[in-house]
Amino acid sequence: MTRSDLAFQLRISLLEVLAPDGRCAHCQRFAALEELEIDHPDGRTWCGRSLNFLDRIRRQWREWSNGLKLQAACRGCNAADGVRFRGQRRYAVAYR
Repeated sequence: MTRSDLAFQLRISLLEVLAPDGRCAHCQRFAALEELEIDHPDGRTWCGRSLNFLDRIRRQWREWSNGLKLQAACRGCNAADGVRFRGQRRYAVAYR
């Protein structure tokens, strides 16, 4: 088994915990687990690009086991939520 296969299995097992019925936490639509993403609704304190796929999934499992709020979201809802870093929108509009 490769690291990529292990990471994929860990990701699917975490999504099974977060969305046992396969629903998006935002729009409530059904989706295959492979199509759902792991969402940090309160933002995250780490940069996902600095970690490889396996380390990202392991960190998300640790966050979930430590009680951090995670949810499963479809790609559209997760993207519409915006990129959050330390609880703030990363690309907030500076003018009104």
